[in-house]
Amino acid sequence: MTHSSAENRSSEYPDSHTVYSSSAALCVQYSKTVSKADTVIMEFAERNPDRKGYDWKHKRLFQLSKNDLSTVTAFFLWPWTTHELFHKNVSQGTKRVVLTSQQSNVLISYQCRTDRVRLPIVPEGQYYLRNLLMSRLFHSQPELPHSTHLQSLHRLSQDLSKT
Repeated sequence: MTHSSAENRSSEYPDSHTVYSSSAALCVQYSKTVSKADTVIMEFAERNPDRKGYDWKHKRLFQLSKNDLSTVTAFFLWPWTTHELFHKNVSQGTKRVVLTSQQSNVLISYQCRTDRVRLPIVPEGQYYLRNLLMSRLFHSQPELPHSTHLQSLHRLSQDLSKT
């Protein structure tokens, strides 16, 4: 597969997707790590107290590492009970994102020190996030066929669900 066909494939999906709940919103968008690896960044915003919109000025950021991207994609494809991601930052403290399967919804929680944002993601939101995550993962390794990506993600899901 050539690089241009990988670019065309990744453009089949938008660069970002936002999920809204009654208490918070989550925007997931394409990003690159410091080492230039393809990934996504998660932006969490609480609902404004007046219930008119979301507080994007005070959003919380959580960038997925290359390994996190694979793990979160696997979770959205074949959810297991719970999975936690941690990022340590000397100035801000440890950031934590927890994915929890709740029947048909996925509850996603962000926490850093006493700051916490939580929102459920309904199946429709999961569909769009899953496609966005897979698109970014496929784009990061265009030389691999989609079937190889999916087999690896399935195996990862099986292995992580046992821990």
